[in-house]
Amino acid sequence: METQLTLRIPQRLARQLDSLVRKKRKPRSSIVREAIEAYFQRETGRHKDHPFDRVQDLIGSVSGGPPDLGARHREYFKELFHGRR
Repeated sequence: METQLTLRIPQRLARQLDSLVRKKRKPRSSIVREAIEAYFQRETGRHKDHPFDRVQDLIGSVSGGPPDLGARHREYFKELFHGRR
């Protein structure tokens, strides 16, 4: 069962919230709920603080480049900048 919460916020926050509501096309309550969840995750240390966690949804979304770049990145870097000092 969900619990209803009523709160007062400064006009500045209300304007920022309304701007985000229009941009994201989500209800106010949804955005406030997401903000509270993010706050608790950050406070309890359960947020994504490892660089891999922050980009894992991007992995595999870009095509092109050498297929073995992860394994041979030093060699590619040397080839790219060979002779440039």
